[in-house]
Amino acid sequence: MGSWERDLSSNESHWSEELFRIHGLEPAEIAPSPEAFLELVHPEDRGKLTTVLARAAEGPQAFPEAGMLLEFRVIRPDGQVREIRAHARVEEAGKSHRWIGWAQDVTEQRQVERALHVHDAVSQALREWASFDESAKSLLQRMGTALGLPVGSLWVGPEADEELLTCRAFWSRDGFDTEEFEDITRNGQVRPGQGAAGTAFQTARPVIREDIETDPSRERREAAAGLGLRSAVAVPAVDAGTSVAVLVFYSLDRYSSSAPLVRTLTGVAAELGRFMVHKRAEMNAPRLTPRELDVLRLAAEGNPGPEIAAALVVSPATVKTHFENIYAKLGVSDRAGAVAHALRTGLIE
Repeated sequence: MGSWERDLSSNESHWSEELFRIHGLEPAEIAPSPEAFLELVHPEDRGKLTTVLARAAEGPQAFPEAGMLLEFRVIRPDGQVREIRAHARVEEAGKSHRWIGWAQDVTEQRQVERALHVHDAVSQALREWASFDESAKSLLQRMGTALGLPVGSLWVGPEADEELLTCRAFWSRDGFDTEEFEDITRNGQVRPGQGAAGTAFQTARPVIREDIETDPSRERREAAAGLGLRSAVAVPAVDAGTSVAVLVFYSLDRYSSSAPLVRTLTGVAAELGRFMVHKRAEMNAPRLTPRELDVLRLAAEGNPGPEIAAALVVSPATVKTHFENIYAKLGVSDRAGAVAHALRTGLIE
């Protein structure tokens, strides 16, 4: 907990050593002032703090006598975002007035509160589970919203270490354009031990990566950077010490870890694992029919729809239906994606 004091007549300011440390600074590293403080505040919270400081400068008549409780975020020099709770007031000091208060870093407390909400979100999503395709996205939405994270994906784990994890579900909050990132994620694969998803799967423990530059896929890293995504939180679904799947969420700010948060997410991992271990068959991607494989092989050779229809002695409408079924089963959105997925995973040669 740190404190500050500012003479509103002379504009001279003083910060305690702990207030500097809350901001990730060494004591007296910068000259304390309202302008210096606002530079440290998260851009999304800067407007409301500017208004508060302007009211304080007007004196006690413009400020609540009992003071004001403030909650905002600051960004440290290393990029970490910390959540702050502060109480501020204006008091008389002779012929002048002072702007004084204290501030506390409540980041870990807020993280744990959000994680505890995840238990309720997960329990509700699992109670309402209907089918994998219908309910996996709902699970991601509930967990992501509870954690305050805007993007999530669910990766189905292999039963053998040499196999790859594949993305079976994707979610992003409303108004967040993730089309390119979703396409790359759905068509990508991760080896156990690689990136946040692979590491969480292999270790059967939650993983928080403050910097997604560690993601093994260059395409996914670049698409994530284009969206402003900074950190990843991976929560495995664990049963009897073995991972069944991994849910990965992304943050727009640098997301820092804490022991209480990891303990809470470990409990969530066990809850997910107990449920998902009985859904293995449902989580595995549906197999393509022999005719759907024939359609994919002809498409891979560069044949357009009418020629595929002629070769298989079916109507173009039937070929279109086959493609729609293939897209749904493979989790892709177009023919190029389906062919690429089939070649990469060995469905066709």
